[in-house]
Amino acid sequence: MRAIQGDWNRPATAAVRCFERFGVPCVNPSSVIATCGDTLTTNLALARRGAPTPRVRVAPELESALRAIEEMGYPVALKPAAGSWGRSPARIDDRDAAERVPEHKATPGSVQHSVFRMQEHVDKPERDLHVLMMGDEPMCVIVRASNHLIT
Repeated sequence: MRAIQGDWNRPATAAVRCFERFGVPCVNPSSVIATCGDTLTTNLALARRGAPTPRVRVAPELESALRAIEEMGYPVALKPAAGSWGRSPARIDDRDAAERVPEHKATPGSVQHSVFRMQEHVDKPERDLHVLMMGDEPMCVIVRASNHLIT
């Protein structure tokens, strides 16, 4: 999978690309780091492989984001299109929030902030399970507990 433009700014991806260029073996290739370090790229990779995931809609501007949110139904999790580690999510519970939060998120001015990624809200039992894989084999499971949107 081709990495998204701009991921050279991520130190891990840049370092591993340099190592790869000079033949240094790396546990995770730069393409994996680039994919897993970006939520939208991860969503696309999982969808391409048929993995079951919460429904996701992406919109390039506010009006189409509002339409997508209305079509998905409330609540919706609004998440950045670029990034990882649970940065800047917002739960959208109604039309009033849907009109205010996306506009606020688009204000910083970056192209990546103006792309909206809405994800189906998933009720969870105050925990997330993260499975670390080695190839096709699960190596361990991390349980993160929280009653917040970000676990």
